[in-house]
Amino acid sequence: MHFFSLSHVFHFLWRVVTVVLLALTALGTGSFRTQASASEARLPAQCLPADESRLTLNSETGQVRFVGVSQENAIPQPAALPADATPEMAARAYLQACGGLFGLKDPATELTLMSSERTENGGGVTRFQQVVDSIPVLGGELVVHTSASHDILAVGGEILPKPSLKTTPAFPAEDARQRAIEITARKHGVDAAALTTTEPELWVYYPPILGGHGLPIARLVWRMDVEPAVELLPIRELVLVDAPLAW
Repeated sequence: MHFFSLSHVFHFLWRVVTVVLLALTALGTGSFRTQASASEARLPAQCLPADESRLTLNSETGQVRFVGVSQENAIPQPAALPADATPEMAARAYLQACGGLFGLKDPATELTLMSSERTENGGGVTRFQQVVDSIPVLGGELVVHTSASHDILAVGGEILPKPSLKTTPAFPAEDARQRAIEITARKHGVDAAALTTTEPELWVYYPPILGGHGLPIARLVWRMDVEPAVELLPIRELVLVDAPLAW
């Protein structure tokens, strides 16, 4: 049994979060070890800024995690876009041609839209969620900033490189729910009946994206929050239960 505190990397959560990864094994069914490196991410020069100091790599995956330039040095779109193109269209056009820099294998199917809006100067900010067979990757997001002329100002985020894992769970959500309640109750010394969970959902968990210490192996997990059923207990935890493994 392994316990991970990810409160320092879950910038999108307001509460302190403890992640419990249950039934963790080094190389279980459905696991995937990434072999990505910076050399695999080399693409045509038009994908990158002239000043490489504006480029940051993920030390774990070797993929680009941030690229940014000034308005004057915006990265041109690899292909022409219509004048009325939306920020999402501009972001997708760049990533379709240059997404390999960030570890994307098929940007059209790996990225779902989270939000997209225009800025005051006519540019745009578009946020994408990475998915594997429609299952979201925990922390796998990209944010693309575009100019009014649809060129690229900045792209940042983390991606599970070239994912390849089984996405069919070995047991149902209810089994994962009960296991999550049991381990959380034992950890806090409370009765399991005092706890409940949010609806379990399938996610993909990959420690390097979140800055965690764990093996660089992607896993299918059931994700849920464990919280008090009635009483105002000081318990609220994000729990991940390994989905392809039986216990």
